[in-house]
Amino acid sequence: MSRVLGIDVEGTFTGCILIDDAGEMQVAKVPTTPEDLSNGVKDGWSKFGVQATELDRFVHGTTAATNTLIERTGAKPAHITTMGM
Repeated sequence: MSRVLGIDVEGTFTGCILIDDAGEMQVAKVPTTPEDLSNGVKDGWSKFGVQATELDRFVHGTTAATNTLIERTGAKPAHITTMGM
């Protein structure tokens, strides 16, 4: 069976969707953990009881990073390169 798992880490919640080849969808929403965004991904994924080996595709997005850029609340960026690049 073909399965696709999509996860979007948002500011307050992490949204998750699992779609199979028949078009059946399961959705879940769990709290985002700002101190470690991977916890929201793991918590959401666990709602479906699906192992990585059972997936044909995993799609990940993050609104949290976009919000940080827009709100200018993140660390100051730097661009470092070597001579000749």
